[in-house]
Amino acid sequence: MNQALNKRIMSLTSEDIRTYGKSKLQLFASTIEELGELASALKIHTGLVKHKTLPEPITGESADLYICAIMMRSNPEEINYKLIPEFTDSFEALIAATSTVGTIAASLGLFGNTARIDEHCEELAQIALNIFFLNNPEKSDFVTIANAKLDKWEKNQKKFIDQTK
Repeated sequence: MNQALNKRIMSLTSEDIRTYGKSKLQLFASTIEELGELASALKIHTGLVKHKTLPEPITGESADLYICAIMMRSNPEEINYKLIPEFTDSFEALIAATSTVGTIAASLGLFGNTARIDEHCEELAQIALNIFFLNNPEKSDFVTIANAKLDKWEKNQKKFIDQTK
């Protein structure tokens, strides 16, 4: 994946930690929130839930989960995307993502072992990318979608900082 994108995510995360005093646990809560939003989007997209409309496409929700996975890492090194062959179904990938989030939660209890957290966050990022590409008939560019989300994040950060001056 795009190393510049990962570094931008880490930079915005560092600013959030400085500006808002966010902890790893609060960042993790955002990850859980985005996983839930992705699950809801998949249910609506596949017709399991017929009375709701998609507030955001699955591609956007999977980009959100990817961003959260990267912001949980301690190192923005390159993550090499590879489609995980066993994930041909988005719901299978979602279950794997849920399991990975549980593993990250267990690793947070060890707090000193950031290598394990990084490893599991990389796995979660890979799963988010898989879901993106499995549900991307328009062949949208992942980096473009993610950067648009980061632009919004950056704008909100600047607005908050300007208001507190």
